[in-house]
Amino acid sequence: MASTEHAASAAQHGSFVRGWPSLALTVLVVLAAVYSFSHRPPPPFPATEVHADGLQVNGLARQGDRYIAVGEQGHILIAEQPQGPWREASLATQRDSTLTDVAFVADTVAIAVGHDGWILRSEDRGQSWTEAAFSTDHSDPFLGVAGPYDGKLYA
Repeated sequence: MASTEHAASAAQHGSFVRGWPSLALTVLVVLAAVYSFSHRPPPPFPATEVHADGLQVNGLARQGDRYIAVGEQGHILIAEQPQGPWREASLATQRDSTLTDVAFVADTVAIAVGHDGWILRSEDRGQSWTEAAFSTDHSDPFLGVAGPYDGKLYA
């Protein structure tokens, strides 16, 4: 009877020795799952820069030595020379809608129009812009600016 117990004990010990790789693999998978779902801070990313040569420009206006370019995602760039340097104008409200056209309507006043009925106005030669209109109900784009005719502008 002692030899049977010894044989059973040896068989259990042998199965444990043969089964340790599966146990180690199970522990490794559990540790990997805990690590992959644990909270880690996001990596720091550099500030996004918009370069004139990487922007789809849809409209361009010139008044004296000031150039204004409007384009995708509501970006407005200004420069004093066509070859640059171009810098981004200040927008009071960023909508990320594409701007399609820009025009000077007076010496210092410019109007920009775009998708979603977005109309912007600048009174300092394009340096800063405020929102004149935006429609969340109608996504029709304004493709151009015309005027002034009898004191009115048309988009």
